Amino acid sequence: MRITPFNLFSPQGWSARKVLKVIENVERVLAIELMAACQAIELRRPNKCTAKIEQIYDWVRTIVPFMEDDESLHSHIEELTKKIDEGVLLNLVKGEVKKE
Repeated sequence: MRITPFNLFSPQGWSARKVLKVIENVERVLAIELMAACQAIELRRPNKCTAKIEQIYDWVRTIVPFMEDDESLHSHIEELTKKIDEGVLLNLVKGEVKKE
C-alpha cells in the first residue's frame, strides 16, 4: 500500500467522534421534547392520549414530575437523557418494557 497524506490523516476518527456528538445532542433534544410534551399533556387533562403515549407519559413522569413552578431543569434533562441513552425509551416504544 502506498502511503499518502490522506492515509496518515484519515478523517474517519473525527467523523466517528462527530457522529457520537450528534447522537448525544439528539438524545438531549428528545429528552427536552418529551418533558415539554408531558407537561402539555398534564395541562390538557382530563383528555386522554393513545395507550402507547400514556405509557410513555407514565414512564417520563417517574423521572420528571409535573412542574408547578419555575425550576432548574438540568438534573431532569440529564436523568432523562441517560435513560434514553440506555435504550429504555426505545424498548418502551417497541413494547418490551413492563411498568416498574
